Amino acid sequence: MSRRVLIPVAVLLALVAILTPTADRHLRAFGVLLRVADPDDTSFAARYRHHEVSVAESPINAGFPARLYAPVGVKDPPVMLLIHGVHSHGYDEPRLVRFARSMAESGILVMTPHIARLADYRITPDSIDSIGIAAEALHRSRGKRVGIFGLSFSGGLSLLAAADPRYAPHIAFVVAIGAHDDMERVARYYATSEAQYPDGRPYHETAHEYGALVLIYSDLGTFFSAEDIPAAHETLKTLLYEENIDAARPFAKSLSPAGQARMEKLFARDREAFVPDLLRSIEQRKNEMRLVSPHGRLARLGVPVLLVHGAGDTVIPPTETEWLARELPPAQLRQALVTSVLSHVSVEGAPGWRDRLTLVHAMAGMLEEAEDEKP
Repeated sequence: MSRRVLIPVAVLLALVAILTPTADRHLRAFGVLLRVADPDDTSFAARYRHHEVSVAESPINAGFPARLYAPVGVKDPPVMLLIHGVHSHGYDEPRLVRFARSMAESGILVMTPHIARLADYRITPDSIDSIGIAAEALHRSRGKRVGIFGLSFSGGLSLLAAADPRYAPHIAFVVAIGAHDDMERVARYYATSEAQYPDGRPYHETAHEYGALVLIYSDLGTFFSAEDIPAAHETLKTLLYEENIDAARPFAKSLSPAGQARMEKLFARDREAFVPDLLRSIEQRKNEMRLVSPHGRLARLGVPVLLVHGAGDTVIPPTETEWLARELPPAQLRQALVTSVLSHVSVEGAPGWRDRLTLVHAMAGMLEEAEDEKP
């Protein structure tokens, strides 16, 4: 989202500031979005109540790394966990770092734990525990319950952590951006590019190739012979980590002729060649996928939730947020927002005024939840 497009919103919010007591949070929320879009933005809104930030490694006792972004000069700030999605850079992923810093600049202490399984492109139940353990550690160290901001698949996993009686006492609220409700349903979308809204309406949008690659990487035995699995693992790991076919090709040379032919189809983005095996893999792994799906497991969730999804998301379709909205206890759902301001978890494009202001309002609500949490 360009600065030129967003500046008129800052003028409007400045006028609102004169009229309503909630404008402070709205201006701060707008500043967060401006800085996420452009860290070098020096406009009034981007610098409104801006704080310097100190950054330090803060490992969690359970044995995994974490980083702390602290607003300088803010006494007893609200605390929040920001959980990365399925990406090899983990807590070093540039968009995550930019968002963590922007939130800390608004006056919130932000911890970003590194979730090893998510960084290896695997969506497994132990990541739910890692999120819960991180929330407990931050709660105990800071003396107040923690808001969790989960991106992509970590949004759904964060909801599961908040619904778990072991971790619920440490969590104040959850914001899930581009989250999933049912892993099996999302996996079938990767295979077919078809999804469905809760009311039965069909959703057709070509799925991002990343999804099928993640499914194949996590179940290589269904797609490659036993002898080819080690080389296929290294090839796909490099392709996912480096996002570069040329970097992955040398590893493919160790595959059998049949394995090389199959890998070439992946390099050529020929997803159709893999659809039968993708559907077979999904059917075989239904129980595994159920363990990482919020679907049917949120009835006892007792904290406020904000759901936000990009209208054009092709990694996790926006239909999933509508399913999540049905799953959540009505008293806990603050808002379910599907917006053109976001793609998957990135702020981009040139959306209309209504979409921009709606997202700012949602972000201001999240700031309010964070600041209302007392020791």
